[in-house]
Amino acid sequence: MEMKVFSLFDATGKMEEIKPVQNLPMFCKVFIYGVGMSEAQGAIISGPDQYGSYKVVKISDWDPGFRSLDKYSRPHSKKFGIGIYYDDDLNTWPESEVNKYIKLAEIATKEAKDEAEAKSKADEAEKKSLPSLFPHLVVNFNDDQKTTKINLVAELRKNFPDIKFSVVKNHYDAYSVSWTNGPTTEEVTKITGKFENSENDWSGDFRDYAPSNFNRVFGGFKYVFENRYTSEEINNLLPELKILLGNYKERYPEQILHRIVSKTSIPVNACNFRLTRNEITCGQIEDFYNITFDV
Repeated sequence: MEMKVFSLFDATGKMEEIKPVQNLPMFCKVFIYGVGMSEAQGAIISGPDQYGSYKVVKISDWDPGFRSLDKYSRPHSKKFGIGIYYDDDLNTWPESEVNKYIKLAEIATKEAKDEAEAKSKADEAEKKSLPSLFPHLVVNFNDDQKTTKINLVAELRKNFPDIKFSVVKNHYDAYSVSWTNGPTTEEVTKITGKFENSENDWSGDFRDYAPSNFNRVFGGFKYVFENRYTSEEINNLLPELKILLGNYKERYPEQILHRIVSKTSIPVNACNFRLTRNEITCGQIEDFYNITFDV
């Protein structure tokens, strides 16, 4: 008995039963819609396989390749979202035109395969070399979070031996790294960023798993957050900054001080903090001042 397939969402907002595609002709035009509102056209180049799917070639000079139109695809007049839709009138492409793009797709497919194989070999070589490059870290092929945290702390200590860091777990797969004064957030992020095994997708709405070879060997977290705090001696520079700003003091001096500090690396034994005017005469207000100190 043939099962029934329903679309939960369509242009009308109603549930609709989708009938299997029946006997699409060779070279039938199809319309391909992908992520990021990308659009392309294609042509059917095979009959249905055992699952009712048709092989499709893209009619594209800049992005050639093969696709698949499944058994429950819909006509173009019922387009709704990402997918491949066939031409309502079953119009076809000229065979000579389709053959041209089949050749381009075959070349692109082979190039992609060769590139994937080369990358796989390079990845394996890099993973084998990493333990010797980071002898102070523990190999963590199982991605155990406790071991990953140990590695994160060890890497911070190696790069910033005089700074005391707090590494605290937030929720299931996120950690916060906090410290006072010391290196800038940008400097610390170069270290902590290696331990993030995910990245935002093109829309920025989702976090996708995308581990580096470093993560595959030493582990990683979905998120690592950096929180740099400043000591009371630096916070006490605010009245001095207000005097230096003069008529500009209404421009949120607290934020300006924060931005000045954010670009300043502060040794652990720094003292006698003060603000000085530098030689810069254009740009943002915070660019005009430096935090100086004795060591």
